Amino acid sequence: MKRKRLFGLWLAILSMLVGATAAGLKLSQRCLQGYDDFTAINLLGWFVYCSGVTFIALLLLLYPLRLFRWFSRWFFTWRTLKRCLLAFAGLLILIFLFYAEEDVRGKHIWERYKHHWEAQGEKLAFTSFVPAAVPDDQNFALTPVVASAYSRILDKNGHRIEPPNTNVVNRLKLEMYRANVLTSTNMLLNGWRIGKLPDLKAWQTYYRTMFITNRSPAGMPGMAPPFPGNTTWATVTNVINPMDTNEIISVEAYATNEFPFAAQPQSPAVDVLLALSKFDAVIDELRQASRLPESRFPLNYDDQKPWETWNPAAESLKSCAFVLQLRATAEMAAAQNEKAMADIKLLMRLAESIHSEPLLNSQELRIAIINLGIQPIWAGLVHHQWSEAQLVELVKVLSNVDFLSDYVFAARAECAHALKIVDRCRLDHNQGLLQDGINDEDISFQTRIEMFLMSAFPNGWYYLGQRVLCRAFMEGILPAVDLHLRIVSPGRYESLIKPIYSDIQTLLPWNFYAHFMLPAFQPFHYAKAQTGIDCARLAFALERYRNLHGNYPETLDVLAPQFITVIPHDLMNGQPLKYRRTDDGTFLLYSVGWDGKDDGGMPEKSTSWPFKREGDWVWQFPLN
Repeated sequence: MKRKRLFGLWLAILSMLVGATAAGLKLSQRCLQGYDDFTAINLLGWFVYCSGVTFIALLLLLYPLRLFRWFSRWFFTWRTLKRCLLAFAGLLILIFLFYAEEDVRGKHIWERYKHHWEAQGEKLAFTSFVPAAVPDDQNFALTPVVASAYSRILDKNGHRIEPPNTNVVNRLKLEMYRANVLTSTNMLLNGWRIGKLPDLKAWQTYYRTMFITNRSPAGMPGMAPPFPGNTTWATVTNVINPMDTNEIISVEAYATNEFPFAAQPQSPAVDVLLALSKFDAVIDELRQASRLPESRFPLNYDDQKPWETWNPAAESLKSCAFVLQLRATAEMAAAQNEKAMADIKLLMRLAESIHSEPLLNSQELRIAIINLGIQPIWAGLVHHQWSEAQLVELVKVLSNVDFLSDYVFAARAECAHALKIVDRCRLDHNQGLLQDGINDEDISFQTRIEMFLMSAFPNGWYYLGQRVLCRAFMEGILPAVDLHLRIVSPGRYESLIKPIYSDIQTLLPWNFYAHFMLPAFQPFHYAKAQTGIDCARLAFALERYRNLHGNYPETLDVLAPQFITVIPHDLMNGQPLKYRRTDDGTFLLYSVGWDGKDDGGMPEKSTSWPFKREGDWVWQFPLN
């Protein structure tokens, strides 16, 4: 009888412990989710419910077992209970001492490392990189056309709108492709790096196409093209492929009212401009908005979930840049230089609108947009269309572009942002990131388990995680670029970053954040983009020299200071950029590229590993 009472006492104690734990977890969950309606009555009810369920489950599971009866004779005694309580208390003390020691050790190591870099002038607080507020009436990002790209989910103060406002129409996202109509491989947009002009004829055909043809399995009905003036579907069967009598062609007919088109074909440039005229109203409003001097998108940099800080207008800005690039290219082909210049300047304004954002994605988007703007500039130089005044204006357009400085800014800002994320995870013991990870279908099961285990980390491990991240940026990523000498060193970058990445792969718990968050951040894209800008500036000077003297110079030295203030050097080695006149009266200008080897002007070809990119970064005239 005594053993039965002890057995019941043990079950009651264990059940109450489970109930108390469950009630505490439920309370914590409701608090983290922002609910304040969990009263003491709710807490008591949850405790009683969990305790009762646990007691009944244990009773049904354990009581019938003979082995447990034998075990209970020894275990369920006051003597054993005292020993277990003492052992449990000792274990709790050891765990407490372990956490206290790791907290002190981790914080001490991180504070010492942080003070070392702050003493050298580095800013590790994310607030140091947050752009300053600007007046609403001077803010390009708050104009109605631009705000339509993000106001579905963000208000003007950067606060999330829940649920999203589905009544907002994103006017900035310009769809330059037809719905359900495949594009052609000839519809190249950005071929200036490989010396290829865009094929406006392919774009003309694309916008005027009435239907496309796809093969379907034999025996299935196809879709016939509509009769003239008819845009409805007409189902037909047994349309035989003349090239293969055993197969049926499925012809899919599409309406032609997606883009305006003339009854009869015009020149490719005119037809493309006509098709893109559907965006004229939006672009005119955007051009008016671009006259405002400032731009700051309403992003909430103080959000309690810093890993969710991003610019929701990014994709819309890029889609708009694609349309402006194609418009400017067609305008150059139609000899509408002034309109092309206006579109190029507007495109560059889109890039500058996110210049101050301390987010890696925003900086890389800016590179992509500016690279799009180089295409019509290059096309105009190829055909000698730019006047002297326009060449001087283009120099001003590109004068503020410095991707090496942007690399340093982006690296420092991304480091501070990563440190803020880890610090936020430390404050709530990873609960916010864990909850978002559970809701994110793209996160693997293994990563979710790791994030769950991290919730039990001592605070000191979070501090050590900050040190690992900071070391990767300060000792590996930043030293690859020398702003004073304006040199990018791939060899130095590789020698510094590889040991750091190798250390991060070791199975130490505080390496998880670096393994999970450290981006594939390298100076390659920034150096290549800046080389393109430097080559464009030299190309302007060479074109101005040619307009004055009738041909290109033998060397670049004669360009300064009349046509260019300072002749830029090759960022990859500090040597002069490679330049030579060609037999057809044009020129070839290039950098030795990431591999540092002079390939005679052979354009770069990428390999599977980014540290082994081969070929040169070339500015050249079309090859055919």
